[in-house]
Amino acid sequence: MTEKSITVVVRPNAASDVWKGFDEGRQAYVAWVKAPAEDNKANIALIRLIKRELGKGARIMKGKKSGTKTVKLF
Repeated sequence: MTEKSITVVVRPNAASDVWKGFDEGRQAYVAWVKAPAEDNKANIALIRLIKRELGKGARIMKGKKSGTKTVKLF
């Protein structure tokens, strides 16, 4: 099994959960999640979105309290 780390910019409180793809300007993936950025809800929503859209498990390695996160895919 190979592991890969990606950078994801997360926008909480969005109208829906959407994987926006790679943003060349930010050099990061962009994800919108409906969940608020409180009590780890947006982080959990991001992990579920990655599983649904990419079919991979994920763990947030850096940025648990930031909008920009380093996520390990497995």
